[in-house]
Amino acid sequence: MNPGSEKSAVPKAEQPLSLGEQIANGIADDILHERLKPGEAIPEQQLAQSYQVSRGPIRDALRILEKDGVVRILPRRGARVTQLSIEEVDELFVIRATLFGLSARLFALSASSADLKVLNERLKQMRALGADEASKHAEISAQMALVMLNHCGNHRLCAMLQQLARQVARYTQIGLQTRARRRTSISSWRSLLRSFASGDALEAENTARQMVTNTHREAISQLSAEQESSAS
Repeated sequence: MNPGSEKSAVPKAEQPLSLGEQIANGIADDILHERLKPGEAIPEQQLAQSYQVSRGPIRDALRILEKDGVVRILPRRGARVTQLSIEEVDELFVIRATLFGLSARLFALSASSADLKVLNERLKQMRALGADEASKHAEISAQMALVMLNHCGNHRLCAMLQQLARQVARYTQIGLQTRARRRTSISSWRSLLRSFASGDALEAENTARQMVTNTHREAISQLSAEQESSAS
């Protein structure tokens, strides 16, 4: 584990973070990029040494991650990374599709030229990625989503989506593993940006919901294939 060695695909809110939150983000990145794998015990002492802190901030970070659903703290056994499951991805993405669609609709009604410029710049970065840069694609997509959330005009909606962000990020990365899915993702973002530019709120909502549904389906497909492979 290498704190801060790789940018997160989990979007961060635009506000100062406590030490525990900063460490939680670092651990979440380790989980997202499988430096800490599903079911694996989380080494508190090693993390404390890596971050040069006592175990107190590490435990604060783990409690944050437990609340976010990516870590489970067991009495007298410490914390472990939660397992990925088809049931969880079904539950999470049904919620996310509705909330993300709503955020896109609200954003379309109030998007500024500066917001649209940022999104178009991010889309150019995404289109320029190489064939093996799935993690970077997910990172840029998360950054674009955060622009929408922070400027949709509904702070409670933003907070709700932020609370799902760490759980969703693991499945989103799985759902963007193939080149075909990333091409579809780029096409979807292009359509969404056209809706924002024209102020078509309904089209923006429908496109955003479909984007989440596409990732949902691919994540289930990938997880099912892994389960079948493990069982054989």
